[in-house]
Amino acid sequence: MSDKSGPKLTQADHEWVPEAEYAVLIGRTRRTLRKWRQRGVGPPWATAGKTTMYRKSSWPEYLKSIEMKPARNTRLRTAEQRASI
Repeated sequence: MSDKSGPKLTQADHEWVPEAEYAVLIGRTRRTLRKWRQRGVGPPWATAGKTTMYRKSSWPEYLKSIEMKPARNTRLRTAEQRASI
């Protein structure tokens, strides 16, 4: 029987990393991460004292949460649909 629960996350995927390391991992700047936090957007984070930490696996989860579905194009109609209007 095949497992359809998706890719398996390893212990390393749940590892918490500091802001600077996370910025490098996702290809963004620390400044961008700070702006996102100020605006209340972006991947979830936690603070420990003055250190902001991110879970390594939070980036793919965040992208999935903001994924956009294409809107249905109402301009495209078949010949049959146009004839019935």
